[in-house]
Order: sequence, then C-alpha cells, then structure tokens
Amino acid sequence: MVPTLLSVVIVGLGFQISGAERLSKIHVSPTTGFFEDELGRTRLFRGINSVVKKHPWYDPQMLDPKRVQELSDLGFNVIRLGTMWTGVMPESSKLVNQTYVKALKTMAHGFAQSGMYTLLDMHQDLLWKVQARDDVGTYWGVPPWLKHLVQPHEKLFPWPLEQIGAWPCGYLTQEISRGFQSIYDNKNGTARWLSVFWKHMASIFKADSHILGYELINEPWAGDIFSDPSLLLPGVAGRKNLEPLYQQLHTVIREQDDETLIFWEPVTWAYTFPGSSHGLKDVILEAFFKNIKSYELSMLIQAFCGTKSDTNNSELSNFIQNLMHSVTRNVTYQFSKGLGAKPSVFGTGFQTVPGGPDYRNRTVMSWHYYCWAWGFNGGNAEPFDPLIRDLCDNFLGPLEFQTVQDRTEEVGGSGRMLTEFGLCTPDITQQHSKGFIECNFVIESADKQFESWIYWDTAPGNQVLWDEKGHLIPDRAAVFSRPYPRAIDGIPTLLRFDINTKVFRFEFWSELRFGVYTEVFIPPLHYPNGNYRVDLSPQLIWLKDSKNVNVIKMSRNPTIPQAKSPQSYFVEITPFV
Repeated sequence: MVPTLLSVVIVGLGFQISGAERLSKIHVSPTTGFFEDELGRTRLFRGINSVVKKHPWYDPQMLDPKRVQELSDLGFNVIRLGTMWTGVMPESSKLVNQTYVKALKTMAHGFAQSGMYTLLDMHQDLLWKVQARDDVGTYWGVPPWLKHLVQPHEKLFPWPLEQIGAWPCGYLTQEISRGFQSIYDNKNGTARWLSVFWKHMASIFKADSHILGYELINEPWAGDIFSDPSLLLPGVAGRKNLEPLYQQLHTVIREQDDETLIFWEPVTWAYTFPGSSHGLKDVILEAFFKNIKSYELSMLIQAFCGTKSDTNNSELSNFIQNLMHSVTRNVTYQFSKGLGAKPSVFGTGFQTVPGGPDYRNRTVMSWHYYCWAWGFNGGNAEPFDPLIRDLCDNFLGPLEFQTVQDRTEEVGGSGRMLTEFGLCTPDITQQHSKGFIECNFVIESADKQFESWIYWDTAPGNQVLWDEKGHLIPDRAAVFSRPYPRAIDGIPTLLRFDINTKVFRFEFWSELRFGVYTEVFIPPLHYPNGNYRVDLSPQLIWLKDSKNVNVIKMSRNPTIPQAKSPQSYFVEITPFV
C-alpha cells in the first residue's frame, strides 16, 4: 500500500490522531478479578473482533467514522484488532511497515473517539501459509522470513494426514507442531524476533490510554507433540513452552510500557477439564503420554482427523482403551482436594501470571469458547438437535465457564476475558434456530458470570451485522446489543436480561461514593425512541448521559443519608407497554 494514499484516505474519512478522546486507563482488581477504571469503578466490555488474514491486514471499513459510530451505538466498547506480525514486519525483522502501523494507530484513535477501547491481538492460526495441499485456508500469521528460520521438517503438511477435514486438525501436523516448537526453543532467534515485534508495538502505543491491552499470541499450539507427546496435556505445554515465552515477552513489553494490560492465552483445551493438581497421578500421566510412540500418535491423529486410515484397527482400539483408562483415572483424581507441587497437567501449566504476583493487576487470561460438538460447518438457520444442544449448553458450556474461573484463581488471581466465541449467526426472529440458541446461551452465560466478551464472526469484515451494501441488519444486531452496566461504582451481584420481555435487572453492592456514577447502556434496538421506564433503589437517582443518549447514569440520592457500610442496590429497565 502506498503511504501517501493511506494518508489521504485517513484525512478524507475525518480521523485525526491528535483529536482522540482520552479514555480511562484500565487495570484489574487483584481482589475481585474485575476490570477497573481510574475512578475505581468495575468495568464490563462488549465487543467484536476485526481480524483480516491477508493484505492489507486490516478492514478499511474500520477507518470509516460512520461504521465505527454504528458499533458504538450498538453498545460495543472494545474492538479486538488483528495486529498482524506479517503486516508489521512483512519482509524483515529489521524493517517495520510504518504504513500498516499508522493504520492500526489511526483505527484505535477512531475507536476512542466513539468511546471504544482497542485490544491489540497478535493473531495467527496454524502459523503460516503451507506450500503443500491447503484444504483449510492457511495464511501468513507469522512472516514468511520467519518460516525460513525454523528447523527443517521431516514431513511436510499435512502429514500424518492425507488431507485436513477440519481446520483445527492442522495443528496436529508435524510441520505446524514443530514450527511452534522452534519458536518456543528460540531456534535461530525466532522467539527473539517475536519479542522485537512486541517491543516495537509497546513503544508505539504506550501513551494511548484507549489501548486495553496487548494479546501476546492467539490460540498458541502446544509445541512438537511428535517429539514429546506429553505436550498434549495442557498443563505440560504451559509449563514447558508457554510460560517461559510469555515471561520473555512480558519483560520486553514492560521495558516500554509498565501499565497496559497484557492478555495471555493458554492452549485452548486448558480450561476444558476441571479440578486441581494431584501430584503423583499427574507425574504418572505425564510419563505415560511422554512415552507414546510416534507411530501410535500418528495412528490416533489419523483416526480422529483423517479422511481414511490404513492403521490396524485392533491395535488402534487397544491403544485408545489404554489411553482413555489412564486419562479417566487421572481426571477422577483431579476432582479430589489438595494441590500438588506443580500446576495440574489439565490446567494452564502456569505457576503465576506473566511477570509474577506483582502484575496480577495488569494481566488478563484470554479464553475462547466454541462448543466442539457444534462442529464448524454452520447450519445456523436449522433447528438445534436436542442431544447436541444438551451437550453444549447444559454440560460443556457451564463446565468451561466455571473452569475458567478456577484457572485464574490457580495463578493467584488474574483478570479474564472471553475474547472469542461464535460460529453462530443469530437472528432474533428465529429463536428456534441453532445460531440464535447458541449465541444467546453464551451471552447469557457471560452475564451470569459478569464476563466481558468479544464476538468472533465479525472478524473478516463484519458480514454478520451488515449486509453486502453496508446496511445494518437489526434482527441480528439485536441479539448482541443488550442493556448492560458498562461502569459500576461497586461490585455486580446480578445481571439479567430477557430478550423477549425486554426486562433488564441489575444489582450491585456499593458504598455509593459521592460524584461517582454507575452507567448502564440502553440499546435503542430494544427500546426505540427512549421507550423504557427506570425503576431503582430509593437511594439512587438517574439521568441521561449528556454525551451519549443511550446511556443512563446513576448516583447517590442526596436527599437520603449515605449508608455507613456498603449496601445492595438495584436498577430495572422495562419497556413502556
């Protein structure tokens, strides 16, 4: 892209970097794990992903002030912005593409002008574009020059498979597994160049309070599972590979910026299994996995991911039975009380957050939720199979939401955020469809846990919320645009919204500090033309925000004496009938 052309586009769209609104710097409360602003208010976030996996590595629509304001009007207050390593350093580790970096900075300032934060996400999937048959749409998540630095692969993608049926199976190939391990081992300086990338980004954005955080790497893989199959245990992968890398990245970022949040993500199955460490059993299971032979692992991968397998079915069956017996026996012990000397092999593998306990107020565990039983092939308008729904929404989903809380407690306390969920395109007029049921389940589950969330499916270009002509699709947007407390003078205790009756209720525990407001976003898609009534505790008064007509602000009623200790208060929004 020609730099002068981008400058013309930016000026023409009306974004001026110097004029961005200053948003409050966000930290994490080590006590509650909630996000907090500079006034000490609890903050909740609702957002979308904007991740483009090809040149120019960003969505030009996100430079349009009208599009950005439309997102803000829906109640979104954070954008997870793909900050692509290949976009920043496409040709060399020593040559930064200033045009791309300027586009990122301009977008982040544009979001801030509409009251939205930016999470800078070093996004990748399967590392790089493969040279062999590509059935899953690989791309340059890391720059081409980095691929040339890693150790040679004995077998090229997609070995040990003949072809890839579902894209997550691409991680189980030798080429991708060993590519990740090369980075973890810093082969030919690969990890050091990732540090250079983050050092540069931190130096550029450190003065911008509207940068919510730096997300170190999206969906990291375990490493070379063919040389060490014990890395398939999430706690082992975290302990051996991710924790040392994240500590290194933390160090170089903190040399530039000691305040902005760092988002760290374990391997994606680190919050699938509940329970804590049980030292001896963990040691035995890790040893069992480590001794799995390469041909046995290849057999297993072919059985689960291959389109066909030439393995001996009897031999495979015996191996799987032995493996599952060992795993099941260990999982049973995970439910027993007591911590071992090491983190659970089924957990994140981290002893503490990157940077150690002193940084618990500046670190956030990023996690993703997709029900694997749902699959990857859409069918959003179809009825939801009752058995699959029961598995997803009554077992796997609640289990993972709870396990995520356990994982953050295991590292001594950390913030957390659901930075991806989706593969569901909902429509409020089709409430019996798979897309609506699954998206609605995740959002309601997040509300129950006061979890901040960022929807994924908008990433390639907002095709979910807008039609081909760029017009908003209200029936889809209404599923995401819900009332919620975006800033709370206190601690939330109840958050509930009925998408059919439009009744919203919010309860919180507070001292009601004088002059400090609690803010609730009220979406016009559900309450058009201000068609709502506000009921609240008598100790509270409310008014509309002068800067945002879709926000009401609540504070202590000056006619009622202040309570001597924190009390419970409520706010309820109902539509006029």
